[in-house]
Amino acid sequence: MKSRSERAGAVSLVLAGTNAANVVPRLAAIASAARSEVLGDDAARVALRVFPKVNEGGALAGAIAELAVRENWKIEEFRTEEGRLDEVFRSITLPDTVPHSHAVEVRP
Repeated sequence: MKSRSERAGAVSLVLAGTNAANVVPRLAAIASAARSEVLGDDAARVALRVFPKVNEGGALAGAIAELAVRENWKIEEFRTEEGRLDEVFRSITLPDTVPHSHAVEVRP
């Protein structure tokens, strides 16, 4: 079930001595990365979450690690996320609980 979570296989990392403007474009060039999300950015470090494309089979973490070595990024934290069951539960149940709205034309 956790594998159905948007965060399943996402890589969370904190890099010291760089900023989002420098890192995000380089992460976007990774073939297995779908998108990245900046969680925090200041003069000393940047925290990010990078989401994998569907069916990448764990290639994302390795690609980010290789990029970090090439760019000489100082990694403070690096982890692959498992996914969240509460997120999967909401995605399954929410569509059934949200009332369908009907468009009504309002005339003056």
